[in-house]
Amino acid sequence: MTLIAAWIGVDCKKSGGQISSIYFAADSRFSWGNTKSSPRYDEGMKVFCSLQHPYIFAYCGDVLFPLHTLERIIYKIDCGLFFEQTDYNFLKKLSSVRTEIESSLMNYPNPKPSFSILFASRESYYNFHLGEIKSDKGNISCEEIRLPNKSQIVYTGGSGKSNFKDVEEQLMRERNPNEGTSRFCFHCVAKTIKDYESPTVGGAPQLVGLYRKGNGIIFGIEYEGERYILGKRTNFMPKYLHIEWRNSNFERINPKTLKLQEGAQAQPF
Repeated sequence: MTLIAAWIGVDCKKSGGQISSIYFAADSRFSWGNTKSSPRYDEGMKVFCSLQHPYIFAYCGDVLFPLHTLERIIYKIDCGLFFEQTDYNFLKKLSSVRTEIESSLMNYPNPKPSFSILFASRESYYNFHLGEIKSDKGNISCEEIRLPNKSQIVYTGGSGKSNFKDVEEQLMRERNPNEGTSRFCFHCVAKTIKDYESPTVGGAPQLVGLYRKGNGIIFGIEYEGERYILGKRTNFMPKYLHIEWRNSNFERINPKTLKLQEGAQAQPF
């Protein structure tokens, strides 16, 4: 079980209302049961990206099958063994991901797992797409999720979905100045994890994304005074300066000092 959220950023000033980014965020808790005494692991990886191509993934529901299947898909993508290089059609790529999942699931023992997998890509400068592949005890469905032309949350899933909605509505009632921004969306994820920690949702937020240029991006996260990369707490190393770091308010920070990057603007929350 888990909490995952997806949102898009639309830059109205520079791109005239076209999508300029898409993000997947999640908590980091794997749990074995729904009680406070149930075993848990708070370093579980739930978001993924290709470092060679503009694709990102996330999942919720069952852990074992999506985790190892997505790892294999990304390895094959990065080695040039999955998508055709000349294929720019998102639906064909989504179908390829579905076929890989379906064929792997055929050899998986019963009972078949239930889960949702998100897949996002950028096919050209402003051409972003999002799709969902679902397994209901082995019955697979697949659809593209239409993206709006304004910054907003476009998907939430997992056992923390209702709590996330409560946080989102609370902040909107308070007339939050960041409403309709990526800062608002990520803050909702972090606040849900912190305020509604449950047997199935917890650990630190983790984040991947796509911009208008470049391949998948892994973000470092500062959460409650500690550094995390994909849910794993870590000490500072100079090489960490080569990736982007954000705090719970989605502010750009320096991973060494955990303070705002020089020139970064503090955001009111």
